[in-house]
Amino acid sequence: MIKVISFDIWATLLAGNKSFRPLRSQRIVDFLGLTCDVDVLACEVSQANRDIEYQVEQTHHPLGLIPRMRLALSRAVPDRQFDDQVLRELYLEITCLQLSSTANMPFLTEDDLPQTLQQLVGSGLKLALISNTGLTEGQELGGFLAAHGVYNLFTYPVYSDEVDAVKPDTAIFDRLIEMADVKPHEILHVGDNMLTDLEGGLTAGLHAALYDPKGKHPDNPHRYSSHRELAQLVNLVAT
Repeated sequence: MIKVISFDIWATLLAGNKSFRPLRSQRIVDFLGLTCDVDVLACEVSQANRDIEYQVEQTHHPLGLIPRMRLALSRAVPDRQFDDQVLRELYLEITCLQLSSTANMPFLTEDDLPQTLQQLVGSGLKLALISNTGLTEGQELGGFLAAHGVYNLFTYPVYSDEVDAVKPDTAIFDRLIEMADVKPHEILHVGDNMLTDLEGGLTAGLHAALYDPKGKHPDNPHRYSSHRELAQLVNLVAT
């Protein structure tokens, strides 16, 4: 019997806001006094972060926010050195900018997601978050969900920067099992990433499902296309 549904965050609950990216890049350039092209900086930092994330997922070795920022920025401006305190202040500056307006915020992946989550909670399920944090720390991810009015629906938040473990490492899933005081098979983990969410969850002994709204994996037996299907998935697992 499923007692807990755990969710990945990026591309599962929240979708990135493309209109915010040039604003973020311009703020980085201005804050650090850089002379590089804003568009070039945006592309270089985004690609560097994707490369870093791939390495983290493959090695299971967490990388903190500040080292990650330094590596990403060094791709775009290799001739500059950045102090830890300066990078921390830059991160807070960008976070404040993003939270200052709904126009800068990440979007929910589904318009009716609040109602779907409410229904799951109303059915007696506990909801959890298991997320790798990357260039956004767990506290801020929670803030984004709170701004959309859904954070209070999650009983157990587990962020990689707070537990020093990253998906697909079983340690991060074990942390949720410990927090929720349930058996692994009593958790259904859902997310959009084949390696970190589906394989990671299954390896940890959880039930797992692949969130695939665009139909990229039509033949995967674990896929589902909308969070509205989760209540049905829970019932299928129960049988």
